[in-house]
Formats: sequence, C-alpha cells, structure tokens
Amino acid sequence: MLLDKINTLHSEAEDVNDILGRILTAFLMDLWFDQIDNEAKLSAISVWKQSSNVLTEGKEIDAYTLKDSAVESLRASRALVVYGKKDLASNDDVSSFTKASTFEDNQIISEALYKEHKDKRFENSVLIGENAADLLVQRYVSRFKFTPFSYKWTSQERFLSFKTGDVVDIKSNKLQSADGLPTGSLRAQVTRVTPKYTKNGRVYDCTAMSYEAAFNNNSEIVLNSPLGGINFYTLAGAPSQAVTLTFILDGSYSFGDVAMSAGNFAAGSKLILILANGFDGQASGGSGANGESIYYDFEDNLWFQDSIGVAQSGGIVYDAQGVDTDVYFSGATPSAAYPTADGYIRAAGGGGGAGAAVGIGTNNSPAYAGHGGGGGAGRSQGLGGLGGIANNVGNIGVDGNAGTSGNIIGDGGLGGTSADAPNAADGGDWGQAGGNAKSLGGAAGSGIKDSGATVTLFGSSPTRYINGNGDH
Repeated sequence: MLLDKINTLHSEAEDVNDILGRILTAFLMDLWFDQIDNEAKLSAISVWKQSSNVLTEGKEIDAYTLKDSAVESLRASRALVVYGKKDLASNDDVSSFTKASTFEDNQIISEALYKEHKDKRFENSVLIGENAADLLVQRYVSRFKFTPFSYKWTSQERFLSFKTGDVVDIKSNKLQSADGLPTGSLRAQVTRVTPKYTKNGRVYDCTAMSYEAAFNNNSEIVLNSPLGGINFYTLAGAPSQAVTLTFILDGSYSFGDVAMSAGNFAAGSKLILILANGFDGQASGGSGANGESIYYDFEDNLWFQDSIGVAQSGGIVYDAQGVDTDVYFSGATPSAAYPTADGYIRAAGGGGGAGAAVGIGTNNSPAYAGHGGGGGAGRSQGLGGLGGIANNVGNIGVDGNAGTSGNIIGDGGLGGTSADAPNAADGGDWGQAGGNAKSLGGAAGSGIKDSGATVTLFGSSPTRYINGNGDH
C-alpha cells in the first residue's frame, strides 16, 4: 500500500475534471462508471493482479467479433516525471521543482525488439512525493514497454462473467504467436463493458487492454543507477502475492542510512540480488561527535562546560526485513543476461567520540574546548564532528579542532587533535565502530540485516563482504 499526502495550492478556479485528470495520471489510476453495477469505481491501472477468468471466443466472446489494434501512442520504454515543488505559489516551470524520477528498461533495446527508447514525459507534478514518483515511472514502463493492444468484442448476457477492471485471459484462434500458431491465451485488463440493446435482446460491447503486471513472477529487473533508500517491494509494483524476483544491481552504488530494503513482500516471497560490474554497496558513515564547548561566567569568574555531541552509528546497506534473499558477489549466477557476479557490500563505520575540554575551573587562564570526532567510512561518508566553541569574551579561550570526514574507500576520518587538549577519537573504518573519547563512538554500520530471513551468500569474501554490526 502506498500512503501519500497531496499538498497543493490552487490560486485560480480550475475545472474539476482537469484536477481529477492530473491526480489520476500522477498516481496511475483509472476512474470509471460501471454501467452494470451502477457505481463509480477507482482502481490502480497497473496493480499486481492474477487473471480471474478465461474468456474463450465462441462462448464468453461472440464468435468472429474479436478485433485487435495496436496502441503505439502508449508505448514507452523510458519515463520521466519532475516533482518536489519548492514554492507552491510559483509557476510550474521546471526551475520551480527540485527532484525528478526516471525509469528505463534497457533489455528490450535491441535489433530484435526496439532499436531505440521511446520516452514518456509526464507533466511536472506538484501532487506526488518520492515513492509515488518512483512508482509512476516504473509502473508505466513495465506496463507499456511493449506495444499495447486494444481488444474489442461482443458478449452475450448469459456469459457475462467479468466486469470492468478484471484481468482476464483471452483465448482465440485469431491471436497468433510468432510461429503462426494460436497463442492459447493472452492476458488483458477489461476497460469497458457497455450494454447495447438490439432487436434480439441485450448484448454487451466490451474492450480490454493487453496487461503486463508491474513485474511477473520470476522476472529479472535491472537497476543501473545510484540506489539511495530504495525499497524493492515498491520497485516491483507492490505485488500482493508471493513472488520470486531477481534484481540486477549493475555497475552503480548504494547510499543512505538504509540504502536498500526488501519491503513488505507477501510471506513465501524470495529475492535474488546479483551484484554486477563492480556494484559498490555502501551506506552512510556515522558522523563524529561535536566537541565539548565552554563558556566563561563573569559573575563566578570561572569557565564552565557546555554541551558535548553524540557520535552517530553507521547505516545499513541491505535490510532483508524477513524476506529470504540470495546475494551473488562473484562467480556464476542464475541469470542468462548477467552470468557472472562482481560486486561488494561493505558496512559503514561509526563516528568517533568527541574530546574533552580542559582548563575548566580556573580563572584568568587559558581554557580549551574539546575536539570533534572523526567521521565513519561510507557513502555518503560520515562527517567529522565540529570542534567545541570557546566563548572567550574578555578572557582567553581556544576553540576545539574539527574531526575529518571518513571516505568512500574504507577509511574513517581522524579525530581533532592538539597539544593542549585530549585528542578526539577517530571514526571507524568499514565495518568498525568509532573510537571512544570523552563521549562514546558510534556503532559500526551493518552490511546485511536479515531480520529473521534466510540470507544466502554466493561468492562472498572478506574483501567483497564486510558485515560490521549486521545480524546475518
């Protein structure tokens, strides 16, 4: 289930149908009036649905009435939507927005299928957030990457066992595969069922659109752009039933506090993650603690300590969230398109603890604020803690030195140092906790959190897999 809040501002009167049209397009939904049930109905266009009926020409479909036609205008193998409006009162030009979401399917670009991408550019949207934007482009491409077909036929009332919105299998000798033989069945979603009165009684004119679920069971999904905070369940179109899906993490990297998570898959589901072409799985390094600040109290003629920062823990690269997962780091894989794995999952480091202030309790003499801790290794790398501030109005006080940030090649940052105050602690390298000083260092990040799932690794090694604080 996608929970999203629409936050917009209407500065002038608009037609209700126009507003509804934008909402339905942005969230990829259908709204229609069902003339059979006499009800208005709303449904996601491309939710995960299994076929609920089989319509056979000569029974549910009147013989010789089935017609099909290609709807090339809907096809798209690449989609883009711009969202995240900074100021709701500004215009809808691209410059008013801060984010964009794209999705493309490169596997169908070939001499055998389509020689080049066909793009779908949605209108700039003030209605959707990150999750809805990702779903919009992903579902559209998954549904319409192959040229969709529209089907029309007539049905008799006694065989009317389906309704608008149902996903059905159509069986007809008219529908042929590439070898010239009947396909046996073709999946489509019914888009209209309209009664028509003839001299022989009531019949129904029906239309349907060829239906491709977001991703079928056992699909292979290629992700070749940076992955930050992604949810595989959302990317797969939120399937309601148990599925087995393969995600190819191809040549890019991951980042964020929780870089990748399985999501709310149905019980019995399984994910296969193939790390390919040097995929670099990392998460955010923990930030170092800010140094202890000091201030001078003129009434008591003394220095006093102020606050000291708290070091942060490293992030999680992959949280299986109870979903069984196979992860391929190197060697042979079950994928024909990506037969060899090559990738890494390396836990981030924790931030270093901050240093103590010194010279406190003495008057008219120097006092030194504490130094900041080093940042943990990771992507994005943990930031070094800030040096403490010395309020030295009328007295002698020295600010603490900041720690340095960790880096993306596995090194924790250095804690701030000087000859006059205790050193702050360094940040943790990949998979290591930050060091302790006046304050404690942050915990190591996690490579894989299984959360009760069975996670099986293939081709892992100490250089390819650093789990840190993971529970796998």
